[in-house]
Amino acid sequence: MKKKPFIILFLSFFIYLSGFSQDEHPISNKNIKYGAIRISSKFLDSNKFEPSRTYITVDLAQSTRHIITKFTYDEWMNLLNDSTTDWAANLCLYNIFKRDAEFFSLWQTREKWLNLGYFKKNEIKYWQNNLPQLLKEPLPEPPTFF
Repeated sequence: MKKKPFIILFLSFFIYLSGFSQDEHPISNKNIKYGAIRISSKFLDSNKFEPSRTYITVDLAQSTRHIITKFTYDEWMNLLNDSTTDWAANLCLYNIFKRDAEFFSLWQTREKWLNLGYFKKNEIKYWQNNLPQLLKEPLPEPPTFF
């Protein structure tokens, strides 16, 4: 009799987990909505200027944004190495950490990003090297566009 509740609990948990597909992950390549905003160079004074930058924008619900900003290094690496979330994870990381997407015009789609080969490898290498430190720091303030 003691095994019956355990079996029911186990089966319920298994059914619960099997009901989730990869598309239901907070971020996925199939449903990511993104864009890019280019900010022109500005002169700060006669001797200094701020170079132009390209920022990735990602349309996420506030609750989703809150969840993904809590992801660990290992969670991000798993997403970057999964073919159903790699592109979306990379875009979200650009957005969260305000990384300049200077070459975004070359790889505006996942297909181009993959077909050019070295972009995905270089992105993963960048995040492997920099994400541990970035995750320790407070998140950057959103950029002001105007």
